[in-house]
Amino acid sequence: MKITQVVCQILRVASIEAKTASSQDALLVRVRTDDGLEGIGEADASPEVVKAVIDAPFSHNIACGLREILLGENPLETDRLWQKMYRRTMYFGRTAVAITAMAAIDMALWDLKGKHFGEPIHRLLGGQQHAKIPAYASILFGRDGAETADIARRWIDAGYRAIKFGWEPMGESEALDIELVRGARQGAGEATLMIDAGCVWDARTALRRAHAFADYNIEWLEEPLRPADIEGYAWLRDRSPVPIAAG
Repeated sequence: MKITQVVCQILRVASIEAKTASSQDALLVRVRTDDGLEGIGEADASPEVVKAVIDAPFSHNIACGLREILLGENPLETDRLWQKMYRRTMYFGRTAVAITAMAAIDMALWDLKGKHFGEPIHRLLGGQQHAKIPAYASILFGRDGAETADIARRWIDAGYRAIKFGWEPMGESEALDIELVRGARQGAGEATLMIDAGCVWDARTALRRAHAFADYNIEWLEEPLRPADIEGYAWLRDRSPVPIAAG
């Protein structure tokens, strides 16, 4: 069995809004073989940027598009292909978008492997750890506390028992930040509530918010720090009254 095609498919809504929302566009990666199997992966980054890393033609041995690296290879050799992609994209940046593109392809290769062997992926990876996993609704805040509460009620009515709110307009002011979390708790009732701040504060501001949000019994506070303050996570985790998630 050999890889014959690596196809990038961009999905994009008709009208993109100026907001942080990963549901407005996406990239699907389809890896196809000479015996008719297809595996599908997905990338959570700018679809056009990830597509460029995959589509790029041969430049030289350590700056090569991922499709060029994979064609003709055995898709079942996932570990070897990961290492091959990693070595031959060195000039793309070790922790940059090349890793995102590789992850989408790796996802597709594992999907293809499961189809080839007729087994669920968890069995190929060593076995099932849980019979079921709780699901939560991951959604954006409303414009204020009242709208956020209404959004929470809709998801509770839909059957969810856990909700994560995130991103704008979190970070505009202390008063609004607290209003948003208060509204989320009011709408969610006794359900599990998580907050994704969306990388908006320095470490000391994040600590103040964590103390304020603790009154609303949140499960965790995700991505509170601006990228420039990323080194503050250890300091913040040691002092926060709520669990901190880096994302």
